[in-house]
Amino acid sequence: MGKKTRWTPLNAFQVTHTHQEGALRRDAFHQLIRYERMRADRTKSRFCLVFIEIDFDAVTLYTFRRFLATIFINMRITDYAGWHSDSKIGILLPDTTISGAQAFIKNVHDSTADFKLVKSVGLSMYPRISNITMVVDDDEEEPEYYSTYDAKLADMFCKKPPRWKRYLDVFVSVLGLVVSFPLFLFIPLYIICVSSGPIFQHEERVGLGGRIIKILKFRTMKLDGNKEEANNDLLSFIRDGNTPMGTDYWDPHLIPGGGFFRAMGLDEIPQLFNVLGGDMSLVGPRPCLPDEAELYLHWHKKRFDIVPGLTGSWQVGGKHTLTFKEMIRLDIRYGENLSFWKDLGIILKTVPVMIGHFVSYVHQKAKRRHSAESKLNETNENVRSNNVNPN
Repeated sequence: MGKKTRWTPLNAFQVTHTHQEGALRRDAFHQLIRYERMRADRTKSRFCLVFIEIDFDAVTLYTFRRFLATIFINMRITDYAGWHSDSKIGILLPDTTISGAQAFIKNVHDSTADFKLVKSVGLSMYPRISNITMVVDDDEEEPEYYSTYDAKLADMFCKKPPRWKRYLDVFVSVLGLVVSFPLFLFIPLYIICVSSGPIFQHEERVGLGGRIIKILKFRTMKLDGNKEEANNDLLSFIRDGNTPMGTDYWDPHLIPGGGFFRAMGLDEIPQLFNVLGGDMSLVGPRPCLPDEAELYLHWHKKRFDIVPGLTGSWQVGGKHTLTFKEMIRLDIRYGENLSFWKDLGIILKTVPVMIGHFVSYVHQKAKRRHSAESKLNETNENVRSNNVNPN
């Protein structure tokens, strides 16, 4: 006789049973949730997820199958059940409101109370709604029995960076810090000489899963610089969605040489420390401002599913010549097809792109100088003409 395998609830969905039709294993269930999320983003609909945590100490094969059968009886034909984790069953309720999900929870609770298998029940909704209040009308039930997972729903869609990506981040960022060490000496001294104020600036940005992170940059704007005006230009770019952002290396609020630092990306070098810390990766979507994120549609927020990067697909694919929608699509496509060779290719392409920005900066500077000289010559010619022919 073969060795008997100890039964656990996780095995239940691997066993053919008449009451388990439509039940999904963890990977399939999570994939279904991701598909439902894409459908909700495109159709502007919503869905709810109910999580039921099982008490392992009270489980037997017979009671668990009866418990599953009871759940399926309360499900609609469009609903799905599957494993969310080793101890939690998830029920996906498409096109369902909070009140509808709570009614489902109440029906399941009333129908399965005799089984004594449930440790807790949780509820999440997509798109996320904060402050979901669970309706509990059973005085004998502990309040901790019910919970909400709306704040954690984004975690279900986040992709943990592959091991190779973390190794690549650490290796290249350490190498980059060593190579750029002279810049960490020169740039701070330059900033001190041309502008009063701090050398570095800390900015709040949106990172993995929508969490707020702080990134480090060399300061390129004067202390009295109008950051609000620059942010408004950026927000207008997002609202429009179909117009390239363009470049402005000559913002009067920048410190002398600040445009050059931005054109070459030298102000972003300190973010190599963010990469080492794990808040950022070398390659990924650029972390946006919180005000930007508030303007994002739900499908735009898929760019928060992966760790933000120092460089990325849109930086080497056109950057300032791309529209906001094109930028978002490039970031999402990158996140859906992670690969070592793609990351390496983007890193290698970043160098010639930076050289191209330098050439563009020099060209614009020469053009501005020529325009200024033309205006000066025109002014001098007018003055000379007025002196020859006085009124």
